[in-house]
Amino acid sequence: MNRDIDELTIKSNQKGEITRRKQAEMILFHMEEDLEAISESGMQAFASGNFTQAKDIAEQASQLQTLIEQVQTALEKWADLIGEEAVEEPVAFESQISRSYTGRLESGKCMPQEAFCIPILEALTALCGGAQRRTVFDEMEKQLHDQFNEYDLEIMQGSWYTRWMNQAAWERQRMVEDGLLKGDSPRGRWEISEAGKQYLAQHA
Repeated sequence: MNRDIDELTIKSNQKGEITRRKQAEMILFHMEEDLEAISESGMQAFASGNFTQAKDIAEQASQLQTLIEQVQTALEKWADLIGEEAVEEPVAFESQISRSYTGRLESGKCMPQEAFCIPILEALTALCGGAQRRTVFDEMEKQLHDQFNEYDLEIMQGSWYTRWMNQAAWERQRMVEDGLLKGDSPRGRWEISEAGKQYLAQHA
């Protein structure tokens, strides 16, 4: 499953319903999030010189990667077995979150995408230049939590990600295109570029 920006928005069908396929894909999505977190722990263990722990974590990550691939294959076989129409059937979806995103928000009610540029650069600088996406979000939340309103904190439909995270992810894509962030970083990892460091120094 190829996810970059759309990884933050598990899409529903054209009628806005959550389908059986999308519900199943959400499980894979969370497994991939776990893989990112494990990989980050492994890099930290290696950097601190704890090579035995890093080796154990690498083995755990390898096993989880294999499991993810097996689940992906199983989902494909499931669709082949029962048919595409069946897996695209809508299902009842009840969020445990009190507010959830149900459509495009009126302009001006939430933090605009471009407002995340400097916070992303500042977060990456605080994280020694790069980190996994989830870690970057955690750092940004520390900086911006008192600036978010109720709309920024709404949950995107079919996911546990908030609206502000979705906005930040789109801004990250623009920053990659503009050269402020590295475009060849490992999957799920955000890294500041030399141009980004210069831009932050000039605009912070």
